[in-house]
Order: sequence, then C-alpha cells, then structure tokens
Amino acid sequence: MTDQITKTAEESQVTAEERLERLRASLSGARAQTRGGRRMQLNQPGNILAGAMMHAAARQEQDLELTDLEQQLLNLLGQYLPEEEIPAFGRVYREAAALGGIDIFPEQITGRSIESGYSLADFAADLPALSEKIMAQPNVRVVDVSKVAEGETFDTEEFTAAVGEYGRGITLHTSSAMDGMRAAPTPVRLHLHQFKCKDESNEGSPDDEIYWGLSAGSDTGVRQSGRTRTYTNIDAGEMHRIDSGTYLFNGTVNQYLTAEVMCWEEDHSGPDWMQALRRGLADFAYAALDLAARLQEAGGDDAKQAAGWVAFAAVAAGILEWILSWWTNNDDLVAEHVLGYTRGSLIEQSVRPWGGELWYDFNGGGSEGWQHLSIRCSADFPSGSTYVHGPYLWKKSWPELKGTPFETGQSGQLMANVPGSETDVYIFRNSDCAVFMPFPGFLKNRGTIAQFFPGLVGTDFTERIHSACRVPGSSTDMYFFRREQYLRYNTATHRIVNGPMPVMTGWPGLVGASWGNITAGTPITAAVTVPGSSTDVYLFRGYDCLRYHAFNERIVEGPWPSRERWPDLFEVGGFERMMSVDSAINATWPRNTLTPSGVMPLMTFFQWGRYAHVGQKR
Repeated sequence: MTDQITKTAEESQVTAEERLERLRASLSGARAQTRGGRRMQLNQPGNILAGAMMHAAARQEQDLELTDLEQQLLNLLGQYLPEEEIPAFGRVYREAAALGGIDIFPEQITGRSIESGYSLADFAADLPALSEKIMAQPNVRVVDVSKVAEGETFDTEEFTAAVGEYGRGITLHTSSAMDGMRAAPTPVRLHLHQFKCKDESNEGSPDDEIYWGLSAGSDTGVRQSGRTRTYTNIDAGEMHRIDSGTYLFNGTVNQYLTAEVMCWEEDHSGPDWMQALRRGLADFAYAALDLAARLQEAGGDDAKQAAGWVAFAAVAAGILEWILSWWTNNDDLVAEHVLGYTRGSLIEQSVRPWGGELWYDFNGGGSEGWQHLSIRCSADFPSGSTYVHGPYLWKKSWPELKGTPFETGQSGQLMANVPGSETDVYIFRNSDCAVFMPFPGFLKNRGTIAQFFPGLVGTDFTERIHSACRVPGSSTDMYFFRREQYLRYNTATHRIVNGPMPVMTGWPGLVGASWGNITAGTPITAAVTVPGSSTDVYLFRGYDCLRYHAFNERIVEGPWPSRERWPDLFEVGGFERMMSVDSAINATWPRNTLTPSGVMPLMTFFQWGRYAHVGQKR
C-alpha cells in the first residue's frame, strides 16, 4: 500500500499549468460540482481576503500601485508561488472578473474594479457586515463550557450536518463562570487524545488513512504548527489512540487562543503539497496569534467579541483553504475545525470532572468519511486571578482540635493530603500526627508519626517533618522533607521507597537553580501537588516557590516569590504581613462543592494559625 501511495504521489505533482487551470475553474464555477468547490461557495463571506489576494495580483499585473493590505497579501502569496506565476494568477482573475459571476468571493471584492485598491481600512469597514453573515451560518457556534454536563456533546445534528456541508466547523468556547477573571498568563496544554472512525470514506481503498494538521496561536505570542503521523487501517467503529505528547497547543494564554485542526486522508499530491501544508499551518498560526492580539486590544461586549473572533477565524481559514486548493485534491480534506478559547473556558474545561476532554465531529459529508476527535485540556489555575475565601482562624474553625497538640495551628505545624483520599489530611507537629477531615472538622485518629508511619522508625523523620505531600498520580505514596533530606514512603506497604537522601540528589532538577542548594538551614518548608496534575508539585522554601515535574526531574516554572505567584492570597488579612506559607494542601472539598460565598477551592494555604482557600468563582 505504501509503495502505491509513493508512486501515486510522484505521478501527481501539481504543475504551474495545473494550478492555473484549477484557479480558472474555481473562478468560472466549473469546480462548483466538486466538494471543494461547493464548500468555497458556502463559505463565501470568509473568503474576503482570499479574494483580495487575487484582486491584488491582478492590480500588480496591471502595474497599479498596491495598498497596504494588498502588499501584505502578495507577500504571503509569494511564500507559495514562484514570483513569475503571480502575474499569471492576476491575469486569470482579471479575465474572470471582466466576465462577472465569480461567486466564491464576497461582493465587497467582486464588485470592485481592478483600478480600485482594497486597503486595511476597507477591510475593517467591511468586517461588521461579514461578521453578521458568518455568525448566521449553521456551521458556527458559541459554546458555554460551564454548561456542558459530563458525557454530553455540544454537537447538534444541525451543526454536524453543516460541518459536512461546509467542510468546516467554527466553535468559540466561553465560560460564563470563569470569563472576566483578573489574571496573569495561564499555562495551557491542549492534547489530542484519541479519535473514533464513525464512517469510512468511499474512495476505493479498503481502509482509511488519516492524519491531522494542527496550528494554534495565543495572545502571549506563543504559536505552533505541524501535523501528526498518518494513522493507517482505519475502519468504521474503531477507536485509535493518538501518540502521547501530540499537542495542539502547549504554552501560555492571557485572554484568547485560536487553533485550527484539519482532518486529512492520506494525500496523493506529493512533497510540494506537504511543504505547502506545513507553510499554510504555520501561516494560520501567525494569523491566530494576530487575531488573539487584536481581540485583546479591541475590548467591547461579549457579543461583539464573539462576532469579531468568528469573523477573523473564518477569514484566516478561508485563506488557508484557498491556498491549499492549488496543491491538492480538495476531496482529500475530510473536514476542519477552527477552535477559539477564552482563558476562562480553558480553565473551566481543565477542572471538569471528566478530565478536560471534549469531542469534535469531523464530518466529511456524503461518503467522504467521518472522524470523531477528542481533545483534552489541562490549564494551571492562573496566578493573579485567584479568588480567595478567608482567611480563617484555625482554632475557631476546628474546635474539635482543642486540647490536642494541634489546637492553635502554630509552631511548626503542617498539613498534607492523605494519599487516596479526597477529604482527609495528616496534621504533623513535632512527633505528633493525626488524621483529620477539615470539612466539617472531624478528628478521625490521633497518635505519633512512628505509629502512623512505622516504616520511618529508625530515621530522624519520626521526630519532626518540615514538609510533606502526596506523590502526584499515586494513591499510596508520599514525599517527606526534613532539613536537607527527603524520602518517598508507601502508606500501603509502610516501606520507604527511596531515601532518606539529600534533596539535591533525589531532585536533581533543582541543581543549579537560582534557589541554590537545599541545606539543613534552608529546607523545603511546604510542598503540595499541583491541582489537576499527575506529575507536578509546588515546592516552597522561605519566601519563594517553584513548580517541579517529579518524574522528568525538571523545573517547569519558577522560582518566583510566593507573593507574586499568588498576589491575591497575600493581600488578605493575616497573610499580608508575611511572604511565605507554612503548608499547603489540595482542596478537601468535593470539586463541585461551593463555599458560602461561591468559591470552589483548589488549594488551601496555612500560615501561622490562619488558613485561606484559593480557588475560582462560580
């Protein structure tokens, strides 16, 4: 099969003459009966810059002075076509325009004479009317992620059918619960997880061969593009796991992220086409980055923002599809999705109980195949955006601790989540230990560290622990830190897994960090698993903290001053005079349970007899 594909690719190089014929057929309507031609007509409002590009080529062919926008578009065109082909493209467009009837471009272009240029100011003036038309298309939707229930799909039958007809879905994700939060840039990862073949294509080969083209850009200047490997032997009803580490986006987002996912059957258009695809996806990533930056600057109400994003996204996708149509058979494209995310929707999706996974239909329409793709989202709760509930006095909140060594929450006391439990924590103070349910405040068991962790007997860790946390992704193991030492302990077998050993030996990614060496006089003073992560922990030492990947042994972010990482926390009473925390735990409230003021906690910080929840407003 591979040899056949290679041979077909070699025989199907698109020549300059073939590109001109494809252009002529598209402009004359001769390709209207093909799937790609019909889709170009349906997406007409979004083809405005594709039309402006052809208009610019015609004006250059006539030696007319180009506008600012026209020069930009021809610079882009020059990335795909040899310079000598551009006048020929312009001539074909000029001849077609003289005959009239070009129905794949909007009237804002086709109704303009070749002598009249098309500028950025013209585009800005035309955009509101185009936005209204694009927003009315059945393949466009705005989804409030906070209202999507577990297992529920937001793909309606009408939308899925429209994706098949238009060849493109446009989805803007919002969150009525999270949008509008004050925040610094948020680390976000959109991971392609798996796809299911709902229907095979009817192209003669026994099995489909599918790959995915990816591009994305955010308003922090992060952009990326590429394609997956080809997944072969795709049959109807089969689920295929996508290779781990396949990211649609892995970077930071301030307010907006725009992405494009294209589902292709194995193309037969040769290496030139593949180069065009890579360039096209990279250009879309640039366009997405520019779009995100424009949205951040534009302001306005939610409806205006949504319409603006949809319009820009449709226009960027229109140029990409137009350029790629010169190099490949349009019928190789099953379908594409343009995806927009507000930062709030990303945070909302990442904390959903089903692991931040949403499904998207890539319906090819008719007999062209139908793939169902899942994308998982993980996003750190953004620094500077946290809603703080508290602070509270330890001894007033938990009267059941009265008369125990843990009564005041001061003098070296610390807390750590019990592995495998969503409600219980360990309290440590010197050699004493207890299992406690902070909410509603129930003391379940009390004893010594040696009694709770008999495997520690014979080590210094039974006398005092400086910090502790559960191992991310484990339901049994904990990390303990004391002075410059650390160990890993299994609470099911009551055996030491690693250590005791120096922290700098067990956590080699800290070597050379700006923190310097961990010594007896500068221990790890607090540690906690990063909410929603199965790999990362926050480590605190004095006034500073960092995020560490516990399995790849590297610093993910930081070190930062703790006050800068969680500025809202250190503005509340009792915390504002200090710049460090005594301990931290993952929230022990059920994830969808709200505090009285409507905050869903993610973490709880403790400092000198006080504590405060850090979470998100619902």
